[in-house]
Parts: sequence; C-alpha cells; structure tokens
Amino acid sequence: MKFEYGLDDRVPFLKSFLLGLQWAAILISAIIILGKVVGSLQFPEPLDQILYLQKILFVCALTLFCQLFWGHRLPLIP
Repeated sequence: MKFEYGLDDRVPFLKSFLLGLQWAAILISAIIILGKVVGSLQFPEPLDQILYLQKILFVCALTLFCQLFWGHRLPLIP
C-alpha cells in the first residue's frame, strides 16, 4: 500500500483544513442525532436533553484535543 504522505510529512494547510471541516460536519451531525435519541429516551424534560447534548459535545471536544496533542501522530490521509 502506497501512502501520499510519510510518517513525518505535514499535510498542506488547505487540504488539512478542508478534511477537518468534512470530519467536523460528519461528527457533529452524528453526535447530535445520537445524543437527541438517547437524551429523549433518558430524560423527559427538554432542558435535561439540552444539558445532556452539551455534556456530550464537551466530552467529544476534550477527547479531540487530547488526541490532537497526545494522539498517535500518524497521518490519516492515504
């Protein structure tokens, strides 16, 4: 299998930015859909559902930053 970038190569900013936007669009929509379904099953009040979604988004953002700074450091672009 031949990769476009090596282990220590840096992806150009524009390509990295566009792929990041694509990943964010998929991730945010999946989090909101799944969080809404689970939140409506667990919490009957809309305010509790909103709080649940905020907690999920915060944990996902925290996990993303942890992977960004201490992650595997491998390029994900084949």
